[in-house]
Amino acid sequence: MAPSSSARIYYLGVFILACLMLGGGTEKGLPTLFILQLLALPMLVLLVIDSPDAPRLPYGASWLLVGVCAIAAIQLMPLGWGRAAAEGLQGLALSLDMGRTLDTLAFFIVPASFFLLVARSGVNGQNRLLPFFFLGVLINLVLALVQFAASRGLQLGLFPYNLGAGFFANQNHFSSLLYAAIPFVVYQVWAIDRLWMSLPVVALIIFVEFAAGSMAGILISVGCVMISYAVLVPMGILPRIAIFASTIVGAIFIGLNIEALDPGMGGALGRSTFLTTTLSAIPSFLPWGSGLGTFPITYPQFEQSGQIFGSFANHAHNEYLELLLEGGLPVLALLLAYGAMLFSRLRNGPIDSFTRAALCAIGFILIHSLVDYPLRTMGIAICFAYFNAIVFSVVDPAAVPLRRRRLRSA
Repeated sequence: MAPSSSARIYYLGVFILACLMLGGGTEKGLPTLFILQLLALPMLVLLVIDSPDAPRLPYGASWLLVGVCAIAAIQLMPLGWGRAAAEGLQGLALSLDMGRTLDTLAFFIVPASFFLLVARSGVNGQNRLLPFFFLGVLINLVLALVQFAASRGLQLGLFPYNLGAGFFANQNHFSSLLYAAIPFVVYQVWAIDRLWMSLPVVALIIFVEFAAGSMAGILISVGCVMISYAVLVPMGILPRIAIFASTIVGAIFIGLNIEALDPGMGGALGRSTFLTTTLSAIPSFLPWGSGLGTFPITYPQFEQSGQIFGSFANHAHNEYLELLLEGGLPVLALLLAYGAMLFSRLRNGPIDSFTRAALCAIGFILIHSLVDYPLRTMGIAICFAYFNAIVFSVVDPAAVPLRRRRLRSA
């Protein structure tokens, strides 16, 4: 017997909170990640016993999830005879490391299951999850302020990784959470006709970015604020054009000076070096890729002698290039299909303010993924799954709350 709708929403909401408090690390084998995977097991049961009358998934979203699992399954099969003979490898699987590929698949199943459950919860259920998301963001903001007051000397021994900002090991990933929250803040205050209330909240977010010490995060947050207002608040065409033009100029400036904004990432450990080295490695593993999760053991094979230090590259700092290296042309096809689905959803509608806020949050994370890897943290991955569930759910106008119907007509 399936649990009540309220019980499922509370479970999913508590899981969002757990991920935003325990899912801030990116290292493999973290006990906090294992705890979250255990907490996610009921999702698989709920998917099996879910009511057949639950809203269906459109736009081929479920097929994309199946495609990722199929890629991992193919990489684990003994199909690498040619590669093993040419390179003298011991394993015959397409993946260079079956353990890492299995670990990546186990990571992916959690946000994928969460996405399916939230998408089948209907628009009312998705609205009821928003307070849990806000609470998780607020808890991270409070902890970040405490860390700032303690000059970042605060460490919680319960975590197997150092907390850089909030509950995240990396301050840039913490910034990604704040980017994603901005459009929902604007949506929420506009929905209650109190737009002025968004100003202190936005100011607090930018102040915390200063406290976290992420100069790129500060500038990107300002751009996200401007885009959120332009997309969600009714205004004339000329102000919209001015806002979008200024944010594009700012994005180009940040893109050209990303390493200057992050002085800790320079030289052999700079993003430009990661970019060129990863690009040089990709052709060697086409068409199937080196195996999901194998970047740390693949990348060193293509480093130049002057790029080898005590520190090593655990990620490419470009999610798309890293996925192309690990997953080859099948992953490229899935990325293009996902982009086409987003464009189709944006073009064909219907799109209310809640959905527009989710689209903005998705766009901010996807743009950030050009220079970082926020989706490798469970905290951001779960939020990303939540936003996509909002976007790709079938909207029944009769089921849309009054507030969302009013916003749609605005």
